[in-house]
Amino acid sequence: MAVATFDFSNLIIKAQDFDDINAGPDIYSEWKRQLTTAPTSLKSGAPPAFDVSVGGNDIGSGQTISPYFFLRNDLGWRVEPAAGSGELTINGNLFPFDTALASFQSDAGGGDTVLIKQVVSPQSITDAAGSAALARLVDFAQNKLITDPVTGKITLFEDDGLVVQLEGDLFEDAAGTIPYRGQGAERRNRMT
Repeated sequence: MAVATFDFSNLIIKAQDFDDINAGPDIYSEWKRQLTTAPTSLKSGAPPAFDVSVGGNDIGSGQTISPYFFLRNDLGWRVEPAAGSGELTINGNLFPFDTALASFQSDAGGGDTVLIKQVVSPQSITDAAGSAALARLVDFAQNKLITDPVTGKITLFEDDGLVVQLEGDLFEDAAGTIPYRGQGAERRNRMT
């Protein structure tokens, strides 16, 4: 029995019980399977539940991108837990296509309590600070970098090669007592 069923008329992905459900095999793959096996009359006129997914792509060193599935909540699709009281845990990276709209709904009636938990892959989450730091490392490796013996400064430029991104003092000795004069540098201070 499928863990999730698809109501193409009402655009609802319905969990069959309160248990763990996996975003990839139980929701996304089941949707793809039902597209090929469900009678056309059931699917007729329904917008796609998903049209964007990524994952499994090789990023080198034996690593792959964790799978992400984007529910077309902007077209009306919602995930709904089973009827009654309970807790539904969705494992995997199931995200709304439009973050301003709901992705979940409940038909919980009088006295029923429903908790929906979502467990996403921690390897797939990047924060803005981490992304900015990574971008800066890429810039440091690729962009124009000048060590100026007149000013004793090291300057990293933006992609255009004109605008200064970071600048810092550069020294010929590790102790930081001899400013850089074009004779080889052993130390640079924090660039700001």
